[in-house]
Amino acid sequence: MKNILFMIFLGVLYGQELTVPGYECGDCHGTGGWDELELSNFSHVNTNFQLEGTHDIANCSDCHKGSTIREKHSFGDVSTSCNSCHLDIHKNYLGGQCSQCHTSKSWIVEQRIFNHEETRFSLMGAHRFVNCSDCHDDLTRFDVTPSDCYSCHRSNYDKAENPSHFLARISTDCQECHDVQGSPWGASSFNHDVQTLWPLTGAHNGAECAGCHQGIFLGTPDDCWYCHQQDYEA
Repeated sequence: MKNILFMIFLGVLYGQELTVPGYECGDCHGTGGWDELELSNFSHVNTNFQLEGTHDIANCSDCHKGSTIREKHSFGDVSTSCNSCHLDIHKNYLGGQCSQCHTSKSWIVEQRIFNHEETRFSLMGAHRFVNCSDCHDDLTRFDVTPSDCYSCHRSNYDKAENPSHFLARISTDCQECHDVQGSPWGASSFNHDVQTLWPLTGAHNGAECAGCHQGIFLGTPDDCWYCHQQDYEA
């Protein structure tokens, strides 16, 4: 019985023996055993796919998959396209080459190489320093992302208190008052002389918005008494 089992074992072992044309077993394997390779003596420089970034620390079996010995050693049949190994979370809306936006060093979006200037929304000012996911909630598609200010900055608009943008019915186009090149929401680029019927002259030119606008902008009275009643009565 033992002899029969031994012969069956030899049959299985030799049945899976495989040679790869142009290579000896020792080119990849060492004398430590035939277990799944984590490190190999083989130099990938000799192939048409150089191991750069995180590819350089990947196990052979991460890319060369198979359930049999022969399948695991079919190296020439392995596709070099990114989505043959990597799940495409964009569902092919952005094409199959991850290298258009990512590098082999990491998937972290800060290392993206995508040129946003080629889109209908150039990244200026503070927009240049945000992560993709800050504006693109759905990472499947990017072309359907709204480009108006309010779509991304609604929470900033609603929280504004000095003055309340909602109560004052201020435009939801942030660029009418704010400059993307300036500090976040700190300075206003609103031109009171051009965009209203009340040019700011004299001391009015240095006044704070809230000094005249008590939570309302449209319909603010322009007579002196409205703002200077306390000065008159003093």
